[in-house]
Amino acid sequence: EAGEWIVQSVLDGNDLTSKNYQEKYQSYSKTRTWWMDQQIEYPTEREMKLQRYIQSLHQDLQVAHESKVSLQEALVEANKQVYGSPGAVPSLHYSIPLDGVADPKTLFIHRSLRTTLSLPLPGNPVSEPKPMPVVRKRESGIDLVSIKEKVQQVLTNRRVDLSKAFKLCLPSIFDELVQVGIINEDTEKSYEAIIENFIVGMIFMNSSSDLESYCVKFLNGLSKVGGPVALAAETIYEEWTEASEGELLFDCLAKRTKNNL
Repeated sequence: EAGEWIVQSVLDGNDLTSKNYQEKYQSYSKTRTWWMDQQIEYPTEREMKLQRYIQSLHQDLQVAHESKVSLQEALVEANKQVYGSPGAVPSLHYSIPLDGVADPKTLFIHRSLRTTLSLPLPGNPVSEPKPMPVVRKRESGIDLVSIKEKVQQVLTNRRVDLSKAFKLCLPSIFDELVQVGIINEDTEKSYEAIIENFIVGMIFMNSSSDLESYCVKFLNGLSKVGGPVALAAETIYEEWTEASEGELLFDCLAKRTKNNL
C-alpha cells in the first residue's frame, strides 16, 4: 500500500469532507480558546449554551486512534504510513471509529493514485514522507449567504432594543461608526439609516474573513461609545456567534469589561 495519494473525502458523524473538517476543527478549537481566554466569572445562559455546543463538537471530533488524537493528526499519520509502505494499490480505505458519538461510525479516507511512481524495491531505503496537503481557505463549505441572513436576522430581532440604545447617544454612535468606516458623513443620523448602511455594506463581503472583519468594525465602533450601547454590542456579538454556530470568529473584538461596569 504505497504511492502518492491525495485525500478525496472524509465522512464523519457530521458528514464533513476532509477540507471542511480541517477548517471546522481549527475554527472550533480557536473559538474554545477564545472562551477560555475571556475568564468570564459569571457567564450568561447564552454563553454557557455556546460553550457546551463547542465542547460537544470538540468531543465529537476526537477519534480513538492508538492514543487520543485529533482526526487531523490521524490523517497526517495515515498519510505518512501510505507514503512509506512498499507496494501500491489503486485505492485505500483507512478506517477510524469515532469516539464520543452515540452511534459510532467509521471514517473512510478515500484515496486515489495521483501519479504513477517508481516504487522502491523491498529493502531499499524509503524516502522522507511528504506532508499531506492542507487546505487553508476558510471559505470551503461555508454558506456565506446563509450566514449573512442570520447576521441580519439578529439585528431584526433586536430592532426595538437597539433603537432605544441608539437614541440615548446617537451623535457619539454616528461619529464612532464614521471613524471605523461603516458609514460616512453623508449618512442620515438615525438608527434606521445606520443599520441600513451596515446591511448594504455586508452584501459586498465576499469571504467569511471579510465578513468577520466588517462585523468586528461595527461592534467595536459601538463598544467605544460605552454604557448601554456597549452592552448592546456585547449582546449582538453573543447572538451572532451563536447564530453562526462558530462559523464566524470575532476574536479581534475588544476584551470584555463587565467587571468594570
